[in-house]
Amino acid sequence: MSDNPAIRSRLSKVRALFKKSGIDALLVASPPNVFYLSGFKGTDSYLLITGDEGYIITDRRFIREAGSLEAFKTELRERRIEDTAIALAGRIKVSSLGFSENELSVYAHKRLQSHPGQKVRLVACGNPVLEMRATKDAGEISTIKKAVRITKSVLRNASEFIKPGLSERGASLKLLNKLIEAGVDDKAFDIIVASGPNSARPHAIVTKRVMKNRDSVIIDIGARYHGYSSDLTRAFHLGRINSKLKDAYSIVKEAQALAIDSIRPGSRASDIDDIARAFISKNGYGKNFLHGLGHGVGIDVHEAPGISAHSKDVLTPGMIFTVEPAIYIDGIGGVRLEEMVLVNDKDCEVL
Repeated sequence: MSDNPAIRSRLSKVRALFKKSGIDALLVASPPNVFYLSGFKGTDSYLLITGDEGYIITDRRFIREAGSLEAFKTELRERRIEDTAIALAGRIKVSSLGFSENELSVYAHKRLQSHPGQKVRLVACGNPVLEMRATKDAGEISTIKKAVRITKSVLRNASEFIKPGLSERGASLKLLNKLIEAGVDDKAFDIIVASGPNSARPHAIVTKRVMKNRDSVIIDIGARYHGYSSDLTRAFHLGRINSKLKDAYSIVKEAQALAIDSIRPGSRASDIDDIARAFISKNGYGKNFLHGLGHGVGIDVHEAPGISAHSKDVLTPGMIFTVEPAIYIDGIGGVRLEEMVLVNDKDCEVL
């Protein structure tokens, strides 16, 4: 039994699904889900959960870390991890082994099925751990808030060096150094610094382009802190602002405010997207908003819930996601503003 109450609670929720799913164990294959259910941070590892035990399947690189988690047994893989997993399941008398549909490749599934002499039935169980991760507990919320505070402090000081003469790549490296100096584990993703016409690309690749006077500059940055992520975007303008971009900035800012004001438990994620999108469209830039309004943030920088026109997610307290409307104008530049919000019992808190 884990001495971490959050992990104990998560494991209990997983085990509660066994009877409904017709399984007596669950194989967890993605590193973020393994971390969520055990605290184990090694890569290339699986977690096998039975009704009363948990087994971390890993190699010699992570054997000490796995061994330090006293609530879990360690299974050393000497060959393909699928072979070790299915052999373990057979040895401990698992008859029906569940797996999350989005975690196993076709190859891994075939390998599990074709292991010599294996009699374990494999059962697809949807994506139960991902669904659990969409709602954060108090500890997760506290950690994410810390990651956001650090990221905001770095952005707040970015105007000291985001100036004409600095390259996008140089700015990206400065931002990364500032994050590390502030105490984060790492960046959550490759930091985006997109200037001038490059800022009209939603996920621009950082280049050697040198920023110039009158450029628009989009900075999209996130921190990795104690296993959790942040994700914020700000728009900067160097010198006199292009009139179209000034107009776009006002529209994007208002669209974001309208969307945030509409967030409350029970709301459909697609409706939140529609509110921002309708306002941008009404102001003549509907075709310039090229992506969904937002996405969940947690262990992964992109996870449930999805905030888009096609999302079927319904908001519940504890969900954390981005609200990032944008307008991109080819040949001129773009504006994207991104905040992270936490759904509470009545509405939401901007983090």
